[in-house]
Amino acid sequence: MIELHRLSNGIRIVLEPMESVRSSAIGIYVKAGSAYETEQNNGIAHVVEHMLFKGTTTKTAKEQATAFARIGGDVNAYTSKEETCYYAMVLDEHLKEAIVLLGDMLCHAKLDPIDLKKELEVILEEIDMYQDSPEDLAIEHLQKISMPNSSLGYLISGRKEVVSNFKREDVVNFMEDFYTGERMVISVAGNFDQKEILELLEEQFGMIKPIGKNFFRKQAVFCPSFASLHKDTEQTHMTIGFLGSGYKNHEKYAQMILDQCLGDSDDSRLFQKLREDLSLVYSVYSFCNTYEDTGLFQIYGAMNGQKLEKTVREIGVVLEDLRKNGITEEELSCAKERIRAELLMGLDSSENRMGQNGKSLLLSGKLENTTDLVDKLLKVTREEVNLYIRKYMNLQRSSLVFVGNSSQYNDKVMKKLWENQYR
Repeated sequence: MIELHRLSNGIRIVLEPMESVRSSAIGIYVKAGSAYETEQNNGIAHVVEHMLFKGTTTKTAKEQATAFARIGGDVNAYTSKEETCYYAMVLDEHLKEAIVLLGDMLCHAKLDPIDLKKELEVILEEIDMYQDSPEDLAIEHLQKISMPNSSLGYLISGRKEVVSNFKREDVVNFMEDFYTGERMVISVAGNFDQKEILELLEEQFGMIKPIGKNFFRKQAVFCPSFASLHKDTEQTHMTIGFLGSGYKNHEKYAQMILDQCLGDSDDSRLFQKLREDLSLVYSVYSFCNTYEDTGLFQIYGAMNGQKLEKTVREIGVVLEDLRKNGITEEELSCAKERIRAELLMGLDSSENRMGQNGKSLLLSGKLENTTDLVDKLLKVTREEVNLYIRKYMNLQRSSLVFVGNSSQYNDKVMKKLWENQYR
């Protein structure tokens, strides 16, 4: 039985006991990511995430790491467009210790200026690493140019010229504004005593101030765009993007099913046509980035640059057929069963339950657990998926980005192909 609570400062708590397991997972979700930044501080949310692992007022970074190692804990964090999450997976007997350690990280971070200067060097290397990955570069650049007037287009890691100049006060100010009770969700799943854990969460996180900055995020508008980025690579990396459904929109369920049918499995249309039948690509897949009030649906492929034009044309053929004829009942059934199997098998994991509960509550404002998600997906009809296709998969309103060696393709030819809707 899942229970919802609030701490005295407004932090929402979701507890899901699992008496049959020996593990427990906790995630602290903060509505603080690159979508809540400005051009002047783009990258700061990611820097904050790094700095919370650099020691507290009572522990050095080494002592912090050793404390987690002593309890065999798997602790980590990530920053995305809309949230930052700090999480730990431990044996049930060590959950309380993990909560105390995470509470120390979030509430008593040292944020030493010397440590910050050192960590910024690490983060700048991380930014370079992403720039060296043509796959990441293509995907991120499409998001940037397709949402040019919105913070959703910002890079999560930020720009080097901005990140390199961050000071301690920038980190402190961002945490003061966004690491507040109204913007946080703590999700716990596994084997634990609910009363004891709730009391401990109040003790460790109850001192966080309830309200911070009232941030106004400009509504994202999808702008069809074209870009060619030249890098000396053996393969050419291509991505096509469309406007997608937001997290709060019921169309997200049809979007998930379309993703399965189009490119998220080995029997998907893109994989079977481009790799198995035509041998055009080494890798091809589709994926959805679902945000609070909008989304992006993307197709990615990697191929020899000389095959780029034909690959893009063939993707256009696949998409035109989808728009004209929609998915089949068999595709719908197979997609539902794959998603259902993946989600229900994930119920065996306290980490998966913790993540689903925490993220859904943070981004939608209401709890949608795995069972709820499966039920809603199973109710999606073929017509609903086909309506989604006709509404969103519009070749007249798409973005195209490719990254690779320019000697293997012609920019003008590719741009004309994009302008002619991949024909």
